[in-house]
Amino acid sequence: MIESAYSISFQNNLLDHKLCVVFFTFLGFALCLIVPSLWWLGVILSYLGYLYALKHTSKIMPVSGNLVLIEQDAWLQISQQGVVLEGVIKHAQLHATLLTFEIHSNGGKKHRLAFVADAMDSASWRHLSRIALQAK
Repeated sequence: MIESAYSISFQNNLLDHKLCVVFFTFLGFALCLIVPSLWWLGVILSYLGYLYALKHTSKIMPVSGNLVLIEQDAWLQISQQGVVLEGVIKHAQLHATLLTFEIHSNGGKKHRLAFVADAMDSASWRHLSRIALQAK
């Protein structure tokens, strides 16, 4: 049986931080309304939450690189700046223009990844989304 491989190049895979800023601003404002005497704590907690969100998104979103997909097995290989990750796609979720999924490698390690639609051309985005969402 012949398996078809599909190669995708992606770049500028960065999340727009406006949504995080708005969320944590409203969270800080709500905490200030709930406990006005501890307004400084609400501001600090919101800022720390924002920094944690930035760190987490930068960890799971490779900025640029190449993907190799094998459709039959939902197998994926990512190469970026000398680092190569490979494994089977599991637990994919699509949120508007953000696709998140886990890669399970042969050694049993799990890696969570996220891609935005603007990082690749529309045909590649549709192909990656279809394969990831069909994976079991």
